Amino acid sequence: MALHEGEIRRERGRGKRDQITNLVNSRFEYSESTFSTQFQRYSRWYNLYRSIYQGKFQPFKNNVTIPILFGAVQSSVAQKSSMILQSPYVTMMAGGPEDQAVARRQETLVNRQLDDSDTYTKGINLLLHGDLYGTAIYRWFWRIEEGDTTIRFDLGAGEKVETKPTTKFNGPDWEVVDPVDVYVAPGYATIGAMPWVVYRYWMDLEDIAIHGELGYFDQEGVNDLTYSPGPASATAESLAWRRNVASMTVDKPNHMDKFARPIEILEFWGRVPRDLAPDGETSRVISVANRRHLLRDRPNPYHDKRVPFGAYSPMPDPHYFHAPSKIEVASKLQYASNRIANQKLDALDLALDPVWLASRRSGFDPRNLRLRPGRVLWADREVGPDMIQPLIPDLAKMQNAYVELEQQSRWIQQGTGIVEDVIQGVGATDRQTAREFVGRQESASRRILMEVRLAEKMWVEPLAQRFVALDRQFLPFPQMVRMIGSDAILDPITLQPIDAAHAPTQVGINDMLPDYDVRAVGSTRSIGLGARQQNMILLLQALQTNPIAAAAINWISFFRMLLKTFEVQNVDELLNTSPLAQMAVAMANQQMAGGDGAGPG
Repeated sequence: MALHEGEIRRERGRGKRDQITNLVNSRFEYSESTFSTQFQRYSRWYNLYRSIYQGKFQPFKNNVTIPILFGAVQSSVAQKSSMILQSPYVTMMAGGPEDQAVARRQETLVNRQLDDSDTYTKGINLLLHGDLYGTAIYRWFWRIEEGDTTIRFDLGAGEKVETKPTTKFNGPDWEVVDPVDVYVAPGYATIGAMPWVVYRYWMDLEDIAIHGELGYFDQEGVNDLTYSPGPASATAESLAWRRNVASMTVDKPNHMDKFARPIEILEFWGRVPRDLAPDGETSRVISVANRRHLLRDRPNPYHDKRVPFGAYSPMPDPHYFHAPSKIEVASKLQYASNRIANQKLDALDLALDPVWLASRRSGFDPRNLRLRPGRVLWADREVGPDMIQPLIPDLAKMQNAYVELEQQSRWIQQGTGIVEDVIQGVGATDRQTAREFVGRQESASRRILMEVRLAEKMWVEPLAQRFVALDRQFLPFPQMVRMIGSDAILDPITLQPIDAAHAPTQVGINDMLPDYDVRAVGSTRSIGLGARQQNMILLLQALQTNPIAAAAINWISFFRMLLKTFEVQNVDELLNTSPLAQMAVAMANQQMAGGDGAGPG
């Protein structure tokens, strides 16, 4: 009787697991069917950006792609990255004067963590996704990486080699995800308003077993997956679909090598019905393997219960999650430009190597058309144009092709906002005044600056706030953060020298205050490097003419900033930044404030 009751309980548990699996599969399929057309458009846009042609080539016809969209996207990413991807990435703005010290410690910690997360390289990828597909999606998480490390050392008794377990990484991290791997809830314009999101990825069976041993996945689900008769049929279909659509590459790489066992994972984040939440928590994370095996069903591990995904759109749509992209706006014009350019090249080929119309009675050998300088061709018949002549096309209308290509290029610039002379650096062909050029440059820069500000509000600042929230929840305290740059020499709040022994900053749990005390603000550079250098020189001249301002300025900090603006690498070697020198400068400033002089000493 006891065995019978145990079997009943197992059957009830299996039924509940099947219900949860069906919930994830149904929502995934609902999103997949809704956005399948959009995903296929992604593939066409990527091929157009990469100039990938899928089809058979005809050797006698030209098939070239003008790199208009490639240049526009690369120029857009270069402009935006120069404004936003400069360390420090964010500035923590204090809510009040009493929070400034806490804001400085948070800023030091978060910017160091963003550097450790390789934010510059990932940021370039995210900006590229935004221009290519209209909407770039990223996710954040807490990453722990542990392993054995072998070190060599000599403590006076000879060289030794020792292997010790070490923590290689323990902190917040983020990554850009492929837009065709994130299946959002239809009918919502932003991820923050969505009740659920499904993230699809692949893991090898051996990696899944390791995650089960570590407790990341439930061991029961891992066992069911390991001893199942084979992968679900849907997995093979999804892999084939990914090779043809989601991979977006012409070579269609095989995701399965000879010895690998890739498993499709559907990771669900969001709300579930109350009757499917055994502990009463409806905000959950659920992992399903091969659309049949439940690997994980747990409450959302984050304190704020948010879905750990974000999205950035350089040209957002007010009603639709998948926003228009630069490729979408100009794709039809790019196709038309390619067609006209190829027809122009075909006509030039016919003019340079024409088709010959010859009479069979001429006795002319076609092999003699291969000429060289000074060659003489002998003919047995009377020579004249009635026997053989070339068919040369009329090239009078070729000028229309050049005019049309120029017009379509300007239309593409209007759609993408990437003007060839003021953004891409391509010289203009017509004559224009300097004031006209500056006005056009400002107009184009405003659009780029709008996209940069959107990147700050939709990506950089929310990501920094998520890093603070993750630190508040998972970071072991106290945490030592070594300050680098000018902050290691001067305290930016008190403007006093920092002792070298106290350069590392200790961050405690009370420094991770709620968001209303300290907020992350992006550090956008709206002007270029040359303009910043010119402005710094003008500022230096203005400060020297005002005795009161000159006495109040910390000139070592000012010249440090000036040298960094001019990209001088060895700033500390040029400026004597020792504590004694700092005290001497402070005393000199006090003397100047007493009326002994003005300007930098």
